[in-house]
Amino acid sequence: MQNVVCEPRVSIIENIAHDLKSPIYSQINALNLLLDDKSYNMSETQRELLSDLLASNMYMKDIILNILTAFRAKCSNFILDIAPHDFLKTLDDAIKSIKYIFRDNNNTLSVVSKSDYICAEYDEIQIKRVLVNLITNAAKHSYANSQIEVICKQSMGSLYVSVINDGHIDFDNVDDIFKPYNTKSKAKGICGSGLGLYISKLIISQHGGEISAKNIDDKVCMEFNIPIINKRI
Repeated sequence: MQNVVCEPRVSIIENIAHDLKSPIYSQINALNLLLDDKSYNMSETQRELLSDLLASNMYMKDIILNILTAFRAKCSNFILDIAPHDFLKTLDDAIKSIKYIFRDNNNTLSVVSKSDYICAEYDEIQIKRVLVNLITNAAKHSYANSQIEVICKQSMGSLYVSVINDGHIDFDNVDDIFKPYNTKSKAKGICGSGLGLYISKLIISQHGGEISAKNIDDKVCMEFNIPIINKRI
């Protein structure tokens, strides 16, 4: 990728987003400690309030990470750390980090894989970001009380991952969903920066893979694939 000099405005925004990471991570750690410590005699209402605060901080953390990834990609500061990983473990870690997101619409999530172990070569932090973005998007835009399904499979030397939810992509051209800041979240009263899917496409492209979206009857399917053996190491 060609080196690009960042505009001063871009660098300032990146620095602000980076500086916001520390206090948010501190708040997340503190809230987790409070919620996990059974010695505190908290009422159900107090525990619920702390859980809501934790969910808000987790959401802010994801927005900040998306902003940082977007600006680093724009400035060509986007170096992948490719190594072999257990994909199902990566997926499990991603799901655990956003388990709060399913509460709002009372969604459930299931993982379907024919294998108990799938090894592939990728940047774990970045692929986890893709999984968080796709699953969060599915949870936010899915119908209430519905199931989100993540399907994983290996085929022809590639890892394929599909995230399926009840709903519909409202763009005339479904590929527009991957354009930056192109979101209908605000029209639906949903918080969203319009960067998550755009960043996911950047990351998958950097891995030599592809990502797509489509409507299938009354469901939305987001699918990406990456090579199991990455030639870019």
